[in-house]
Amino acid sequence: MANLSLYARVSTDTDPPLSDQLDRLRTWAASEGHTVVGEFTDDNTRSLQADAARPALDRLCQLAFDGKTDMVAAVSLDRLGRSLKHLFGLLREFETLGVTVYIDNLALDTSNPAGQQAVSLLGALNDFDKAIMSERARRGYRKARAKGKRIGAPRLSPSKENRVAALLQAGVCPHRVRTLTNVGKAAIYRIKRDLECKPSDVEQH
Repeated sequence: MANLSLYARVSTDTDPPLSDQLDRLRTWAASEGHTVVGEFTDDNTRSLQADAARPALDRLCQLAFDGKTDMVAAVSLDRLGRSLKHLFGLLREFETLGVTVYIDNLALDTSNPAGQQAVSLLGALNDFDKAIMSERARRGYRKARAKGKRIGAPRLSPSKENRVAALLQAGVCPHRVRTLTNVGKAAIYRIKRDLECKPSDVEQH
């Protein structure tokens, strides 16, 4: 039998109450003979952000990392993950830590072959979703370029770009350059790459 942690979350007023979610999971745990070592709840109903902090989930992940739980249960997939990408990442994290996951409304248990196959399917869907998003982004970039629109952040002024280049050539590390100039990391590393590709004075003569 497993040392089980229960997780419940609400994000809207229409979600099942936290108490109902926990009661359902407790009933299942008792029927399976598992020992409940922790109950974790996040209430995000007052947050307007899709990626609102979930401190209870963070504590649960820490408990798993510390080896103090070997199974996590939630009533449904959408109570555990906020998106397909987030859900798949959590499942992989738990798998790496040797922690299995049970999803009550699907009777999905990642400790058995059927559950593992379901996780593999989620992984395939996650890869598909990333590919679709990437293609949409590329299509958007092509359309923007065709209309003469600039993609990405505004280019640095020549004077600021020269100052960044001078600092890099003087051996100042990129992190320090960012602090001194308040220039974004991407721009600093672009200038650094340009400098590395530029022929030296010795090579030019």
